[in-house]
Amino acid sequence: DDSDENEAATTWVLPESRQAFANLVEESLVSLKSCSDMIKKRQWDDLRLKLMDKDSTGLLYLQMKPILSRLGYSPNGNRLLVDKAEELSTNLKVLDDLAFSNRVIFFNSADKRQIQQLKNEQDDVIQSVVEEDEQEQVNEALDVYRYILSLHQTLADLISS
Repeated sequence: DDSDENEAATTWVLPESRQAFANLVEESLVSLKSCSDMIKKRQWDDLRLKLMDKDSTGLLYLQMKPILSRLGYSPNGNRLLVDKAEELSTNLKVLDDLAFSNRVIFFNSADKRQIQQLKNEQDDVIQSVVEEDEQEQVNEALDVYRYILSLHQTLADLISS
């Protein structure tokens, strides 16, 4: 049954302890190290899959509030940690949104051929503008990515202190 498969695919295993949370943050940081190349190569779909990984980064992206609540982190007692955790989750969403908006979808091989033919027919000026725009998209995604890495480190430091 497909509904059982879909339900199993969306089951999230939240960390049971603060140490498990610290380990999760570290695993996510290690996992995200490969994203720089994906961004530079404009591998937007692969990047989105990495961000949705339900064993590490996806938990921090989509389940941060339940994790914080389960482990007893509150804005009253742990303001900086909660703020950084939520900021990390928000920036993972920003990166996912950038990847989603930058991806190219071909509905079939004929569409792909037409796009390639149009690209080949463009004059150098138009091609230059397109490449510049694509590079701006990459640079914006890299900026968000670097900030996410720094937030990971800050969060790891706050959890361990």
